[in-house]
Amino acid sequence: MEKQLTKFISAVFHPMLFPTYYLFIIFNMQFSFSQILPETGKWRILILVFISTFLIPGLFSQVFGRQIGKFIRITGNDARRIPLSIALFFYVITYSMLSQLQISPLFTIFILGSISLLAIALIITTFWSISIYMVATGALFGAFLCMALILKSDMLLLLMTLIFVAGFVGYSRLKTSAHQPMQVYSGFLLGAVTMYLHFLYF
Repeated sequence: MEKQLTKFISAVFHPMLFPTYYLFIIFNMQFSFSQILPETGKWRILILVFISTFLIPGLFSQVFGRQIGKFIRITGNDARRIPLSIALFFYVITYSMLSQLQISPLFTIFILGSISLLAIALIITTFWSISIYMVATGALFGAFLCMALILKSDMLLLLMTLIFVAGFVGYSRLKTSAHQPMQVYSGFLLGAVTMYLHFLYF
């Protein structure tokens, strides 16, 4: 039962799903920049982001990841850099596509912050196994924390929910022995601080 729970948590809160979660949440918030978009427009953007940041890079990594690893002779922990590189490539494409739309920057900043985090994670994984799951969880928390402060909006319930989610994700990473505690805590902190700064200055 416990093993199934950790697998469920890892699947539902996969790092590449967080841009979709971010947009889904923000589309359903009562802000003027969100309400001016028609429902059909919101769904089109949501589907676009889901396909370009989760479905395509995920399938690409599954189908070609091992072949790429064998070709460039990357094995072990270094192999984590392959899906990260693939994700980075498709996130840049996604950001480029969204930037061409006449929509609020708040819809695109999360993708930009994710690109920065993927680049940082690529560097860190060359010498340390930081938790990408916790980086993504921290990024979502950092984004809404900054929005709550800037827009002076009451997002306490949402922020508490995200902390709760972070606890579940961290528990699953530790329970499966995928990471050490410091790799989990530092991942959340890196994601939260980096994304907070993107929303603050970009």
